[in-house]
Amino acid sequence: MKKKIEVVILKTEKEIGGKGEKKNVALGYARNFLFPKNLAVLYDSKLGKKIFNQYQEKIKEQEKKNQELESLAAKINNFQIKTKKKISKTEIKEKIEKEFKVKIKTTQILGNLKLGYRIEFAPNISSNIKILQEEK
Repeated sequence: MKKKIEVVILKTEKEIGGKGEKKNVALGYARNFLFPKNLAVLYDSKLGKKIFNQYQEKIKEQEKKNQELESLAAKINNFQIKTKKKISKTEIKEKIEKEFKVKIKTTQILGNLKLGYRIEFAPNISSNIKILQEEK
């Protein structure tokens, strides 16, 4: 039976996992491949535990940030802007910032008048914006 040890991954590699993850690997694999290439450290070491804890904190922060972005996206979703003229992304940005008291970049606004606009906050987190052109 192969002896397994716990290691913390130092570099994201497709075959072994993401940075900061704790993995059980064969002792020989760790000793002969991961450690010499500085791809992992032993979890029991101070450095291993420190890296793993930093990774866990980073995940919690990212989850909290995503929840905040999802909440904001839900508020903004299907927001309607009425206009009599053609509207630019800068004007859309200004109206949203004024209405919802948030800061966004014009690069986050995707789309056009025909297809509609959406604001991309993060991957898989976005809001649709409706532009209603009134008759002159």
